[in-house]
Amino acid sequence: MSHLEETHPPDDRNVEPRQTPRVSTLRTILRRSAPAKLVGSGKRKGFRRVYPGSDRTGTMMRGLTRLLEERAFSATSLPAIAKRASTTRPNKAWRGRDGGRKRGRLVDKQLSDLANGTKKTRPHRLTRIALAALASRGIRLVRGQQTVVHDRSNVASAVDVIGLRGADELVLIELKTGYDSGRLAPAMRHGAPQSMRPPLAKASDCVAHRHLAQLSATAAMFVGDHATMAKLKEVGIRRVTGELLYVTDEDVEVIDLCEWWLSRGARLLNTFV
Repeated sequence: MSHLEETHPPDDRNVEPRQTPRVSTLRTILRRSAPAKLVGSGKRKGFRRVYPGSDRTGTMMRGLTRLLEERAFSATSLPAIAKRASTTRPNKAWRGRDGGRKRGRLVDKQLSDLANGTKKTRPHRLTRIALAALASRGIRLVRGQQTVVHDRSNVASAVDVIGLRGADELVLIELKTGYDSGRLAPAMRHGAPQSMRPPLAKASDCVAHRHLAQLSATAAMFVGDHATMAKLKEVGIRRVTGELLYVTDEDVEVIDLCEWWLSRGARLLNTFV
């Protein structure tokens, strides 16, 4: 739950029914308020600070993913079962070196294009699976690759997909493909399972927890943008939640960003200052 959560809901008998904000309205608010943009390519790819309503741009910002690897995760590698696909992909085009990453990037791009309303192409099989999973949870696509920043630490990231559920809930979705098994298999050192570093020391260091750490920090940056939150509240948004979505050729797993992880997002960002 975010700071927008209503702790004391009003008496429904005394208020008019809340209207669902239009997806196009939410999309416009988010697009115009994006605080950074992804620039460059390859090793030079990164986030640059922008200032909505101005042509001025800032310097390159630090990426969240690398900082998590350096500051939050254990120094031990994850087990082999967490690094390879356990199923045979139906399309030969995605086999071989870096095939899984290329397929994942394609699915990310297709979902972002659909959420942003910028391009309509024939969805990949995993894209269709992801769309069906989101629809089954009552989530409508609003925005893809929405950038977020944490000015105090000069860190930037992006929300894979933002969706609208019901009349007042925005859902921040972290999408992962290719993690077929071993999501909870911990990193091991001298036969002992390893934990993450503070403030995540109570969590074992595994694939799922690494992804939840990424989502929690991203969510903290999103709700920390008070100007954008105020605009969203004006059009009826009252809650911001998060979901980690694993999509494979065989199944879909959804992990909610629980209160424990939500409470550590801001604390995690503060370790980067």
